[in-house]
Amino acid sequence: ELHAFDVLKFNINDLRDRPFELREQQLGRMIAHHGDRLAAVLKPLKLFKGAEKALAAQEIELQNGEGFVLRRLDAPYRAGRSED
Repeated sequence: ELHAFDVLKFNINDLRDRPFELREQQLGRMIAHHGDRLAAVLKPLKLFKGAEKALAAQEIELQNGEGFVLRRLDAPYRAGRSED
């Protein structure tokens, strides 16, 4: 099972300098447009805001999950860990 939460390149367009929020919207459009073909392999992740993040962390821990990725909505993609 694959989970998609970001898109860094679309066709020949490099999206890494665009804010995460716009990249996530592009991913949603891609999944909607290709629907059946992508739905079989990709599951979009829900975005959590505010207090939902703590609840999501508890749920992940209960399921013995590996963790989750945090992204600032207004931030471009940067490889590696952030100091934020």
